[in-house]
Amino acid sequence: MKPPFVNISQSILKGPPQPKYSLIFKTKILPKHTEEKFPFFGIYLLDTSESMEGNKLESAKESLVEQIQTLPNGTIFSLITFGPVRVMVDNVELNPKSKSEIMGIVQDMSTTGATPLKSALNMGITLLKNYKGPLRSRIITLITDGYGDIPPEDAPRYAARILELKGSMVCVGALNDHDVELLYNLAQLSLGKYIFAKTADELKEKMIIASHKSAKILFTQPTVTLTPKHGTIKVTSVNQVRPTVIALVCENAVQKSTVFFRSFESGENYEVFIKLDYSFDEEFLVGAVSAGQVEILEFFFDFGAPDMQVRQVVSIHFLDDPNGYHLNRNLLKELNSVDSMIDEIRVATEKHDAEGTVLIQGDETRVVKN
Repeated sequence: MKPPFVNISQSILKGPPQPKYSLIFKTKILPKHTEEKFPFFGIYLLDTSESMEGNKLESAKESLVEQIQTLPNGTIFSLITFGPVRVMVDNVELNPKSKSEIMGIVQDMSTTGATPLKSALNMGITLLKNYKGPLRSRIITLITDGYGDIPPEDAPRYAARILELKGSMVCVGALNDHDVELLYNLAQLSLGKYIFAKTADELKEKMIIASHKSAKILFTQPTVTLTPKHGTIKVTSVNQVRPTVIALVCENAVQKSTVFFRSFESGENYEVFIKLDYSFDEEFLVGAVSAGQVEILEFFFDFGAPDMQVRQVVSIHFLDDPNGYHLNRNLLKELNSVDSMIDEIRVATEKHDAEGTVLIQGDETRVVKN
């Protein structure tokens, strides 16, 4: 396997030798398309409280049965139901025999009780923590139709722990009664996906597609580290615009900044805007114009292995003549549009508007065609 194609566009190509710049970079990352499916470590948290009774639970069960049939052998599968919390399947490697046994367990499930999401999620995180196997892709999939016992303001703490354990969350909201703000925040902050199913039939279909896409991950939680060559930087925003719109996670350190991408799936096209403030060293600026084209920033993409790394360097040509300045104003317009969408998503989730949220962010269950 080779690393994906990477292209970087920048907002300023030629400009004055000033001490501070606000710079915008647009990265395009294109993983190859393959029909192959890849095993992953999957923990499924299924709401079996009384509110799921009827078509919702039956659709979820039918969907799980179909998913289990089609997931690649070697996938490690766990199933936790909540209402009350029960570990129905604990770290079972999928093969023809185990698939048949798990499908029988799923078909026998029924509804009871309330929605103890906190205990279920903590149990899922414990299973994630205890996994020491080789599978790099580690996903907690939550399916619920209600408001659990986790307030939205606690989502960052849970998401940070999941990220620390190299996992992510796919949060599937069933119909219009779920806690949109909580589910979206858990997904977004863990670099996962928020999915809304308007009907029981959609719930079945979208759960199947979500698992299919989990098995198409080529690069698990890749990163790009930005290192300045002539000063210091601070990344102020990182927003993915394709295939869906979502704010990503960044860590700023003294001499570098690291951006954490979502996992890259086979055949998808990814576009991410990175905005940063660059403070140039005074000594460097003295000779910047005479130096002409100057390398200012290194992008180091890490796709998970020593032979899966890409280095690119961007430059600015410093000039005193304003007539020679070259700005890419289209990038600024595009970023402003993306920033507006991110704000609109935040408002929609706070209003628990699932349809509005998905309308803006895009469909996470869109099927990629070759």
